[in-house]
Amino acid sequence: MTTLCVAPTGTDTNPGTEEAPFATLDAARNTLRARPDEGREASTVYLRGGRYLLDTPFLLKPEDSGTTEAPITYAAYPNETPILDGSQPITGWRPLNEDLPGVADAAKGQLWVADIPKGWKFSALYVDGVPAQRARWINNDNWREWPKDHTQGEPEPQGQRVTLQENKTALQHLPANGDVEMICIIAQYGIMGSGVLTDIDPEAGTARWNSKQLNLRDSRNEKERGYNLENALPFIDEPGEWAVDSAAGRVYYWPTDKQDVNTTDILAPKAYALIHLQGVAEQGPFVHDITIQGLTFQHTDRLPEDQWPDHWLKRQWENVGATVYVEEAHDCLFIDNRILHSGAYGLTLRHHAQRIRIEANEIGWTGSGGLF
Repeated sequence: MTTLCVAPTGTDTNPGTEEAPFATLDAARNTLRARPDEGREASTVYLRGGRYLLDTPFLLKPEDSGTTEAPITYAAYPNETPILDGSQPITGWRPLNEDLPGVADAAKGQLWVADIPKGWKFSALYVDGVPAQRARWINNDNWREWPKDHTQGEPEPQGQRVTLQENKTALQHLPANGDVEMICIIAQYGIMGSGVLTDIDPEAGTARWNSKQLNLRDSRNEKERGYNLENALPFIDEPGEWAVDSAAGRVYYWPTDKQDVNTTDILAPKAYALIHLQGVAEQGPFVHDITIQGLTFQHTDRLPEDQWPDHWLKRQWENVGATVYVEEAHDCLFIDNRILHSGAYGLTLRHHAQRIRIEANEIGWTGSGGLF
């Protein structure tokens, strides 16, 4: 049996032994991939305890497969807890001393700001492990009490024009680059979208709704509709709220009374998946005979609706991305893992996914569901 070892303190130039482990799963996978086909034996890659930060998923392709007689296992080292984490810490917080347009009166003098890489847009922020509230225009989860004054035009390649008849002032000082999402009940209860807004014109009360999930359309009655807006600096009006400005490369946060942002663990998800089994569509070859055991996966984001891949199955407001994404695979086992704080699903099986065993896993705090 072949045994390799990975540890947060390792180095990829090491041989991957317990005494001199690799630093990444990629190095262990590549070592197994390079073995000659003849005489292959069962193999186990042990992950030592600790945190492994990933911003892209660990990819397993057909050439990384095991066999019925010689399966490949990626497992936690006995009595240790390896954590594959898709987040990045956010540090360097400072008081917001600039007089920026649109800041709510209640938030003035209360906000802190940190620099992040430009273009990084995320939908969750964790403060000491707890999801913070993303800033929203209406501070109410009950969609039946949301405004209902929106109308929509026909879908167009540049986005579907939406008009706010009575609340166009809500569009003032909002970024027009897609950072803001419009959460909307569409047609009836249970059909919901989160299109991103571009081409915002507060004077006219118009914007462009962009979504690959569904289009805005008329509701069956006036009660079965409503909308809210999320993620903009002007919407921060209560402690514990945050918003990201991806164009400026900034995140804003109003700490609660008990929080010191410079000693608090604040992080945001960057990866959309942490492990991806990816065979070749239709005829294969497929990924097979791989076991994932005893690992913790946490903190992945969801793709904005304007970025959904065309091949995704689209149902009623279900983002079918997942922390663990399996497609074109068979005879694989996922056992005793924890999948926590996923922006979409915990685990998704797509297309050719046959004889996949999922046993004794804990899946919690997901954006869409546990298993798709």
